[in-house]
Amino acid sequence: MNGIWGRQFSDTNRKISSYRICWDSVTPNQDFIISSHPAAPSLYIAAGGSFHGWKFLPIIGEYVSDLLRGTLDPELVKRWGWDRSQEGGAQKMLMPKRDLSDLVDTKAKL
Repeated sequence: MNGIWGRQFSDTNRKISSYRICWDSVTPNQDFIISSHPAAPSLYIAAGGSFHGWKFLPIIGEYVSDLLRGTLDPELVKRWGWDRSQEGGAQKMLMPKRDLSDLVDTKAKL
């Protein structure tokens, strides 16, 4: 554990009681967001595997690379876009109660 937190933590008397790593987050339609941000076109987002994205870690980079090169299949661009439809999702109980836009002004200039 000391290797994760570095020397600053290991030189103290603090003890870690528990920890967990979350590689993922849920989206309203439980699909990835692999897209540029509409307010900052040079900012790219690759997130939102809705708690099953871990199994895609070995291949998701290929799709991100395709997006950056402009060669991602147009159907995937639409499916994974920032401004896509939020309908669907297999696990209704995992549906978020709020959207990122509830927390951040997505129309603000960055």
